[in-house]
Amino acid sequence: MSTLVRFAPWIVFVVLSDVADWRLGLVAGLVAALAVWLLSTPRRLGILDAAQLAFFATVGVFAFLRPDSGLQHHMSNVSMAWFAAVAVLSILIGRPFTMDFAGDDMTPEIAASSLYRSIHTTITAVWAACFAGISVAGFIATATDRKAIGTVATVVLLIVAVRFTKQYPDKAVAAAGRNRSVDTAARA
Repeated sequence: MSTLVRFAPWIVFVVLSDVADWRLGLVAGLVAALAVWLLSTPRRLGILDAAQLAFFATVGVFAFLRPDSGLQHHMSNVSMAWFAAVAVLSILIGRPFTMDFAGDDMTPEIAASSLYRSIHTTITAVWAACFAGISVAGFIATATDRKAIGTVATVVLLIVAVRFTKQYPDKAVAAAGRNRSVDTAARA
């Protein structure tokens, strides 16, 4: 399943929260998260899936209990902070969330390698920084009433994270190959 589809519940949530009501956005996000998970093949509950379901369910209950909470004006920022925390936690538990997006055609030997895990740890750390940066910029934009700050930061940080995600694995594999060649030559 594509990465964009896996993030669709967040997109639905943000759009509906901005144009309608945060409670509607949270319910729609929860329904979309459940649909994405149920329609995914093979169906497995990855870290991102579980985090989405937990966020939408927990904050959704809060939203219905406290519909006039000031938190509603910060939901996009809070959700990005949540994503950053989930990304960091996934690294700490040894299962970087980006591994959920890795192809199922990966051989078990590659998936078990330290290089593979290192690549995903680094990419997940970049995404954690991206999410945290978007959250902080969003809070600054809200506090200063300059929405453009959050928009520009979001676009720039997402472009940086996507580019890094696409380019880093090849660079890391090439560097590992060069290091192996140097080690082999040094032993000879």
